[in-house]
Amino acid sequence: MLFSIILTLFSSVGQSYFFGVYNLQIREAFDITNTQFGSLYGALTMTSAFVLMIVGPLIDRISLPLYISGVLVTLCISCILMGTATAFWLFTIGLFLTRFAGQGLIGHAASTSL
Repeated sequence: MLFSIILTLFSSVGQSYFFGVYNLQIREAFDITNTQFGSLYGALTMTSAFVLMIVGPLIDRISLPLYISGVLVTLCISCILMGTATAFWLFTIGLFLTRFAGQGLIGHAASTSL
């Protein structure tokens, strides 16, 4: 149970409220409007949900420690990519991976492993 609680806490990195805190800085860094960021965010969220349907079932086929390790490595890479991105396309990949690993896979793993 503690494991699932910890995973749920780590999922906050990919949650909407996390990005809401840095919304202004992100938009200023890439010179995009609220509408452009919202559209990108929505599209990447939907894409993440679709990919989750494909990758999510792996939790039943491989060991939980290996699965979580892969998810956490992906989340770390995505955060580094988002934080260091100088091009908008790199930021977009980082944002997708953060939504996918942070909100999608970790949340899925927390509820599934519980």
